[in-house]
Amino acid sequence: MLKGPAGQAFAEGAGPIVDLYQGGDAEGAVSAFGSAVLETDDWREQADRTLPAGWYEQAIADADTFFEVEFPALAEWDFTAEMAARIKQPLLAVLGALSGPLASEGHDLLKERIPQAEPFILPDATHGLEYQNPRGAAEGLAAFLARHPMPIKATA
Repeated sequence: MLKGPAGQAFAEGAGPIVDLYQGGDAEGAVSAFGSAVLETDDWREQADRTLPAGWYEQAIADADTFFEVEFPALAEWDFTAEMAARIKQPLLAVLGALSGPLASEGHDLLKERIPQAEPFILPDATHGLEYQNPRGAAEGLAAFLARHPMPIKATA
């Protein structure tokens, strides 16, 4: 997880969300986490426009995996300069224009550690890029892939 001030603030703010989960309120924890990460209270309505029916119920059903495995692992993960140096291919570093300090710190870290990272600021979006501004996200990705076509290797 990010070690800067925003990462520390996020970790501290996540405490009450984890408390909801540990208290047996998986739905409350999922809802609070979505609001915190996506920085908007209407994130579910935004997600409903692009995600398949039943997505929210599935998120609640998967809360155990998220809160007991994935989220704790995030706190242990460190994206070191050595790891970044192994990345040689082009990279699109996307940031929602409405994102807060945590996403901005992550974006800055990518640009700092991966010189070939191409910054792309997606208008009208926070961290919920693909459903807050799906057209803009798709257009940005398509433009990046047009600039960096994947080589086709012949197979035997």
